[in-house]
Amino acid sequence: MSAYGTSQLCNPSKGYLTRNHRYWEKRGVPGPRPWPFFGTYLQQFFKPFPETEMEWYNDYGKIYGIYDGSKPGIIVGDPDLIKQIMVKDFHVFTNRRPVKTTHTIM
Repeated sequence: MSAYGTSQLCNPSKGYLTRNHRYWEKRGVPGPRPWPFFGTYLQQFFKPFPETEMEWYNDYGKIYGIYDGSKPGIIVGDPDLIKQIMVKDFHVFTNRRPVKTTHTIM
């Protein structure tokens, strides 16, 4: 098979893996640039998660978009907005990602 044929076979999978990677950009929400298959979590293989989160918070602000593979997610770092989401508007935000922690408050 030629190199052209091989590249054509790979393109559909790349398109599938990146199909939602403009989700937040289209909505005007800042965030780190995602990678195919990994989304924005590739950075966490090289840096601790809290360090990555603080860097993104400083770079993109209190609200920014991330990607778990090709699945978009949003990070909220504003305490007042978090309270509103978790208390008043809890029923609206039904697709929350589970938080895995050993912290006693969580």
